[in-house]
Amino acid sequence: MEEKNNKSNILRNILIAILIIIVISIVVTIGIGNYFVNYAILRTGNGGNREVKNKDSIEVSSINNETEIIIFGEKIGIIGKVHPKILEIFDINTDVYYLDIDIRKTLKLIKERAKKLKLKDIGKYPAVFRDLALVCDNNIEFSKVIKAINKFNDIIQNVEVVDRYVGEQVEEGKQSIAISITYYDINKTLKEEEINSVESALLEMLKNKFSINLRV
Repeated sequence: MEEKNNKSNILRNILIAILIIIVISIVVTIGIGNYFVNYAILRTGNGGNREVKNKDSIEVSSINNETEIIIFGEKIGIIGKVHPKILEIFDINTDVYYLDIDIRKTLKLIKERAKKLKLKDIGKYPAVFRDLALVCDNNIEFSKVIKAINKFNDIIQNVEVVDRYVGEQVEEGKQSIAISITYYDINKTLKEEEINSVESALLEMLKNKFSINLRV
């Protein structure tokens, strides 16, 4: 029961964090100040206040300067700039922006995405990191190589490209790509002999399948 509650708390915190990041990033990027939410308060020339409903500003501003807000491939709202003709009516000499977000839809999408997240326990055994410099053809599609390495053995947890070199120290038409491999076993501490064995077999696979050799 305690583990279930912990996972629920983690998912709830993830949802809150994502929502906060979305709102803050929009506000900071656009700089909309106090002119957002469901309506804009436009100051008239005589110092009074007048509310203009959101739909009115959208209808006018939709001529241009309006952008859809999309997360996970779904539209959750719009953000835009009130059209200058509207601002002229109220003698406003500064830009005014508006923001309209469907909070219910946003939360629903985030919850659906959170359900797909797979939570893993932090392992108690150490990971081992090793770098390899590989020589391959310039025109190789290296993303396929990365996929092949990731699938090669269960103890290979991650592969990252850290550097690429083309120059006098490699053969013409070739390139040297440095990769970092993370080896990890959730059940035990890996021994050097085990990693060496997997690495040796991996290099043999790369040579036979992709004509990739270890740079010396």
